[in-house]
Amino acid sequence: MPHTTVPHRALHALRAAFPLTLPVMAGFLFLGVAYGVLMSGMGLGVFWTFLISWLVFAGSMQYVALTLFVAAFNPLYALFVTLMVNARHVFYGLSMLDRMKAAGRWRPYVIFALCDETFSILCSTDAPDGVDSGLFMFFVALLNRWYWILASVLGALVGDLVKFNTTGLDFTLTALFIVIFINQLIKPKGAKAKREKRSRAEAAPAQDDATALGQSDSSPPAQGASLRNARVSAFIGVGCSLLCLFIFGAERFIPPAMALMLGVFALFSKKLTGGAQ
Repeated sequence: MPHTTVPHRALHALRAAFPLTLPVMAGFLFLGVAYGVLMSGMGLGVFWTFLISWLVFAGSMQYVALTLFVAAFNPLYALFVTLMVNARHVFYGLSMLDRMKAAGRWRPYVIFALCDETFSILCSTDAPDGVDSGLFMFFVALLNRWYWILASVLGALVGDLVKFNTTGLDFTLTALFIVIFINQLIKPKGAKAKREKRSRAEAAPAQDDATALGQSDSSPPAQGASLRNARVSAFIGVGCSLLCLFIFGAERFIPPAMALMLGVFALFSKKLTGGAQ
């Protein structure tokens, strides 16, 4: 990497990271504004909205916490729900161990600001040539975090200034997860699939030679296995939720459903991730 000043390297990394975060900004704008409006409707205005989004920065859990604010004070239940809702970050962290080494001095902040969208970008995209990897990862995490904070504050401001019926607005996050689930069934993609595609492209000459020698290409079976595993994961989530809904009822099914999903995925993680290899 050329020897340049720190401001120049930072600006270079920011320019590389910003375009990749634009889709996240668009999504966070709607989700964050809706969350801020709901916070305002509960009497928790701009200050509390900013403070929670700045410190907690867990979109799904912040939506769940809206119900905890009006429920009887139960810190153990709040702790358990938070751990279950955000348990996926354990797997994020494990899969990011090697990649986090490239973050260097920015690693603590990237770990703190890691969310679903940031994880997706960092797993599927490397820093361009000539761009500091640590700064690139830092700016992806920084931009995504502040998109959410500013959007939620904007929503709280709108809620304070314009009074309207917010009934149904809390369905925003549920609608998002439904869309994600449908996308998982129709066209599941991920960083692993992209890396496999890239590896197959790089190995194309060797595969051509192997085909000429009468050996078959294993790419279609690998893609099929990846598709099946993604769909199996989606149906495991639905099945665990429906089972716990039947056993525990609509008011209490979420924590046990999350715990059951976590246990199933941990137990069968090798089969679900290794079937496409």
